Amino acid sequence: MSNHIPDPGAHSEELPYCIWYPEVASEDTYRQLANRYLQMIYQVARGCAVTGYADLYLELKDVLPEMAVAEKARDAGSDAIFRHIMKQAVRYRIFDDYFRIINDNATSPRPAHLNGDTCVSSMLKQMKQTFNKPADPDNPFEIIFDFPGFEEDTTYNITEDYAVAESVPKVTWSSKSLMLDLLSSPLTADLPAGNKDLLILMAAFYGDID
Repeated sequence: MSNHIPDPGAHSEELPYCIWYPEVASEDTYRQLANRYLQMIYQVARGCAVTGYADLYLELKDVLPEMAVAEKARDAGSDAIFRHIMKQAVRYRIFDDYFRIINDNATSPRPAHLNGDTCVSSMLKQMKQTFNKPADPDNPFEIIFDFPGFEEDTTYNITEDYAVAESVPKVTWSSKSLMLDLLSSPLTADLPAGNKDLLILMAAFYGDID
């Protein structure tokens, strides 16, 4: 986000979900944002995780130790915030990156572990798609498919732009990032950083509901 904060009174549906990509704001801007928009305090916490603003994160009141913030901090190397969250006896899941929902008003927040369901910054840099020629409305064969020029069925769309870019980076995965060691060992309560897709596919193949 930029360092410009809109006037108070914006409707909740107009407030952005992601305020930490492609650019982050200054610590003072995030502090002002948290004071002005109390409903965005968890987004500010997540912005702190990306930038390493540990002092500001600790200033935030009534913020539960949240797993998306922890995974974001781990990905960004914000060790102070990550360690602070992980040492708590109970941690929670407030963010839902699949549906861009922040469940901060829940009367009974759901305890959670690190499970790789967070769209971290390194993932945002990899998940790109180019804009292709959309369907021609005058062509009866093309209009059947109604292709808008980009794929709308993406796993994450927290930036609300479907990750459309001029080019797509080449992505390679190491054995560590694919969590290959966990294919032959019990799963830990908190998953390490990486791509858990292979674990899901293998579990589906063998019918392993665990």
